[in-house]
Amino acid sequence: MNRESLSYGGTSLGHVASCRGRFSAAAIVLRIGRSPTIEPSTPQPTTANEFLDLLRRSQLVKEDQLTKFLGWTEDADTLTAKMVQAGLLTEWQSQKLLERKFKGFFLNYYKLLDHLGRTSASRAYLAQHTVTKRKVRMDVFPPRLDNRGQYRFTVTDY
Repeated sequence: MNRESLSYGGTSLGHVASCRGRFSAAAIVLRIGRSPTIEPSTPQPTTANEFLDLLRRSQLVKEDQLTKFLGWTEDADTLTAKMVQAGLLTEWQSQKLLERKFKGFFLNYYKLLDHLGRTSASRAYLAQHTVTKRKVRMDVFPPRLDNRGQYRFTVTDY
C-alpha cells in the first residue's frame, strides 16, 4: 500500500492511502490543510409572535382560527404543539414552519399535509383538496421534467 500526497493550488490537502497506484474505495485522508467553513443556519423562531407571523404568511390557518392563540406567552415549540393538538397544523407543517419555511404548502387547489416519500422522479405528499376536503396522495414532479417549466403532479385516492 502506497501513501500519496494530495495538493490543490500549492496547498497540501493531506495524504491518501492507495492500493497498487489506484485509489481504493476506502481511501482515507489523514490530514487536511484547511478546516472547512460552515454556513450558519437560519435560527428557529423562538417567540410565539415570530411563529404566528410565519403562520400568517403561509396562509395555512385562517385568521379567525388564529385569534385564540394571539397573546400567547409561551415559546414557539409549545405553541406549535398546541396547534397540532388542536388539529390546525400537522407535524410536518409545524416542522417546516419552525425551519422558517412558509412557502410551498399549496399546489393548485390542494394543501400539502405531509411528506410521504420520494422516488427518483417525484416526491409524494399527503394532500387535502381545499374545497371538498378529500385527502389524496399527490406525486409532484420537478419543473425540469415538464416542458412548460411548471410543477406537474398526479393525484390518487389515499
